Amino acid sequence: MPIKNKKVFFFALIALVCIALTFLVHRAFIIGAIILMILNQRELFKNPNKNANAKVKLSSKNKQNKKIKN
Repeated sequence: MPIKNKKVFFFALIALVCIALTFLVHRAFIIGAIILMILNQRELFKNPNKNANAKVKLSSKNKQNKKIKN
């Protein structure tokens, strides 16, 4: 099974290592796991069509401006 998002995969793998180190070495490693969890969440819920939506909004505003001018 191919990996769709390599960045998320590696963040999750490093987070698992941090959780293991939390139990084996010191509890401070949990901070790294939490940070990686937040980064993963941002990456997964990022809007891929952000630029496309902005272009649609601009074009609709331009159409409204043309109607007002006429």
